[in-house]
Amino acid sequence: GRELWKLSRMIRSSSELSKLFDQGVSENLLEQCSNDFSEAFAAFLYNHGSRGPNEWDIGAHTYETNPELALSMLNAMRQQADSADPELAIHRNSEIRENLRTEFTEIFSGNEEASAMFAAGMQAGEVWLAARERQKSTIVKPIQEIRLCFRELGSRLVADGTLEDTDLIFMLLEDELDDFISNPASFSEQLTERRRDFTELFDLIPPFIVNTECAPLSVWPKRSTQEVAKVNVGDELTGVACSPGVIEGIARVILDPNDSLSLQPGDILVTQNTDPAWTPLFLVAGAVVVNVGAIASHASIVSRELGIPCVASVSDASLRIPDGSKITVDGSAGTVVINELP
Repeated sequence: GRELWKLSRMIRSSSELSKLFDQGVSENLLEQCSNDFSEAFAAFLYNHGSRGPNEWDIGAHTYETNPELALSMLNAMRQQADSADPELAIHRNSEIRENLRTEFTEIFSGNEEASAMFAAGMQAGEVWLAARERQKSTIVKPIQEIRLCFRELGSRLVADGTLEDTDLIFMLLEDELDDFISNPASFSEQLTERRRDFTELFDLIPPFIVNTECAPLSVWPKRSTQEVAKVNVGDELTGVACSPGVIEGIARVILDPNDSLSLQPGDILVTQNTDPAWTPLFLVAGAVVVNVGAIASHASIVSRELGIPCVASVSDASLRIPDGSKITVDGSAGTVVINELP
């Protein structure tokens, strides 16, 4: 997120780059950019090219395999004022944290056990919350190397006419790899059928499971036909208060960080859930509302770091709140109020 922010400042401060991005993100955009920006963007891809939507899935695109993903993020971030710099938010939160540390240390000063527990909890939180995110960044790097190998193999097989498109190769099973390499053409029909099945399965909404019992696939609802009660003006949706603050803004329902062009500075991001691939959008959003999550989920942590309101566990928020609605998010009370409908 920080590196993308720096790149967005390069665009914002350059009339030439701004004009190029005003024309829209395209395949040849980088070819028209200045050498300084192109080199900085190449360095970003080298260091963070393994990141992207669904980065744990080797079949998903990342910033390196599809640079337009990162360029689209930059296109939104460049419109933010310099005051939205994440470094400023980090510094601001650091001061708040240290003030609270001092306040609670004084409160517990007469209780040795409570003081020790508080100090240990603070230390653990500072170390392990950061380590949790760092772990994800580390693990996706080798996944990227696997992804690149398979994409190259798929591209070659498309070039020689064996496969219809590169993504079909991700329908293979691990124990089929050797046979596939020996005779890839023999798998063509099977891979096409699997992708058809995959697409049908992707349309199903998995149930919330807390034990080993799971309903059969035949009764799972479909995303394409699911109906939920839409909101009305004045409705108040409740969830978990995860990051304080109150803001009114336009709701932008985004289910894939690739499709973020509608998100403008100050808009309220409404989605199902987030992971590190969504972080750049938080630098644009004025608040965040997610269907699932709690105080230690990704959306909550990043919102607190940046100082924007967040309400999690708002059931079916991304289905019930129409895109373009004007809503008020209260991250302290855990509420979302519908003010106007589009």
